[in-house]
Amino acid sequence: EMNLTELKSLSFSMPEDDAYRNYVLNYVLEEGLIVARVFPGLNYTSMDFHLWTNFEIYDEVLIELVQAVGSKLNGSASSYRLATGGMLGITTTLTAEVPRPSFEETRPLVPETIAAPEEILEGIVSELALLIPSLQQNMVVLCPEDKVNCHSMDSWIQMSNASVNAVPMRACPDLNNADLQALFKCEEETRETMKKVVEESGRFDSILIDPHAPREMGQIIHKVLNSTLTRRELLASEFVVIAPSPSSSSTDPWRSALLERFRQSIVYNPVYHVGAAFHSSADTLQVDIFSAGDPSFYSRLTKVGAAVKSKMGLDFEIENGRSGVVSHSPDFKPSKILTNEDYDVREARRQFLGQTAVAQHGFLQFEIDLPPIPISVGEMVLSNNHMHNWDGAWFPCEVIHRADDDMYTALLDNK
Repeated sequence: EMNLTELKSLSFSMPEDDAYRNYVLNYVLEEGLIVARVFPGLNYTSMDFHLWTNFEIYDEVLIELVQAVGSKLNGSASSYRLATGGMLGITTTLTAEVPRPSFEETRPLVPETIAAPEEILEGIVSELALLIPSLQQNMVVLCPEDKVNCHSMDSWIQMSNASVNAVPMRACPDLNNADLQALFKCEEETRETMKKVVEESGRFDSILIDPHAPREMGQIIHKVLNSTLTRRELLASEFVVIAPSPSSSSTDPWRSALLERFRQSIVYNPVYHVGAAFHSSADTLQVDIFSAGDPSFYSRLTKVGAAVKSKMGLDFEIENGRSGVVSHSPDFKPSKILTNEDYDVREARRQFLGQTAVAQHGFLQFEIDLPPIPISVGEMVLSNNHMHNWDGAWFPCEVIHRADDDMYTALLDNK
């Protein structure tokens, strides 16, 4: 049913006592390997299932295997997964990808009131206000030139419960073609405008970069805030920077690079730079977020994801995250030093001592794909006197016969 291709199967029994007598079933597939050990006396079956291609069907095959022995995953069966490499020489290991779950199937059905990308952006940006740590909430919004609409600013204005004092910072005209003198003038005007707002309303605790703001405006805001003294003068001790990308296909990384500069300049924790994504059935919106001085940042970010999921039906994902450096306290004295004796491990120890091993688990990793080497009659080889390679002993033997299926008959100690 899973469209797996069987190449070879092998079964044998392990001669133990009645309770631990078991039967081993091996299935070599084109896509992987299945090993099942059946213990009738214990009413127990263990299985190893290793795929080196078609990884996306793992969960489906797991369910089928458990049901095949009359068990249920949520009942008397348990499973665990180990991450391993592929099989060298199997070309599909280079191309096989685990498909992203269909968000059309998993997200709740909500009225399609937000369809256009700009409207989706405005809805998400309004929810990102939850990331602003202070109650004062003074925000500077980096906008494109006057002739271009600043959608991020519009989203704040349209919020009926907006408590954020949003100040638009329009890009200087013709930044793309500006000479050095014009850039210096734009930097100075931006600095003075921000200082004037700070004198009237207090320091900024958030910066929002509109998706259509030019890269040059990002360079200017970086130069303004690159000075530690200026940054302390203009920004609160706890502040956040939000930079949504213009589209899912955008390849301009300057927003992420700018926020990474903030992380590297402030250095010490709590400092966070996160790359987040909001998924709809048709598109993905990327948002870079920087936070400084807020130890509850990830808790706030989780609330943002839950709010967007509930109101807009979009799935939230943290794709990557970086933090700052843990500050060194040379005279740090912990209030309490915990040792193993401080933890109650009686239940875990009782469970561990009550276990009875019924099999051993082996892992093999083959780095090269060697062709099979034929063995000639009369050749001396090493052979194991037990079906299981780890349980027997190896002895020198002489090959006396080769069958058509590449099985050999060997003479042990000339007997």
